Amino acid sequence: MGPTIKSGLKMILTLLVGLLAGMAALSIKIWFGIQAAYKAQLAQSTISFFGLPIYRLIKLGSSYHETGDYGTNRGWICFGFMLLAVFLQYILGNWWRNRRLK
Repeated sequence: MGPTIKSGLKMILTLLVGLLAGMAALSIKIWFGIQAAYKAQLAQSTISFFGLPIYRLIKLGSSYHETGDYGTNRGWICFGFMLLAVFLQYILGNWWRNRRLK
């Protein structure tokens, strides 16, 4: 494989890792938010991540249901995690190359 293909695959892998990390962080935050809503027995609850609302729960009967209002915010948070992954890959890659050259 040529260097261009390797760098392209590395970028795709980095973006995928960032996406998966963002989805995992959101899933954990939503899970803890649902647990808190069930404990507090609220009529409705909005779960936020870094100040952005990501999930709204409304109680119908004895269970909670999601209203689907904040899909865009979840997408932006995953995008932020992808940017963070690319930034970290760039910084750590430069550090590793400079360390090997010394």
